[in-house]
Amino acid sequence: MSRAMSIRLSDKTRRSVARLAKARRSSQSEVVREAIETFVEKAVAEARPDEGWKHLVGSLKGGPSDLSERTGEQVAKMLRARYDRQGR
Repeated sequence: MSRAMSIRLSDKTRRSVARLAKARRSSQSEVVREAIETFVEKAVAEARPDEGWKHLVGSLKGGPSDLSERTGEQVAKMLRARYDRQGR
C-alpha cells in the first residue's frame, strides 16, 4: 500500500531530481522513492552488519563443529604456516 508523504527539497535538489527523472523516463516520485529505499537499506545494513548474510546462518551442514572455538589459535597456526611457506 502506498501513502502520500510531503517533503521539502532545496531548489537544487528538486532540479536534480527532475533532471534524473527525465533522463530515466520515470517520474520524480519514483526517483525519490528509489533514493529513500536505497538510503534506508544502506542505513539498516550499516546498523546491523549481519543483515546481509543472516539468512545463511545455520543453513550449511557438515564441516568441523568447532569453527568458532580457539579461533585465535587457529589464526596463529595459519599465519605461522604462511610465514614458513614464504621461506622466512
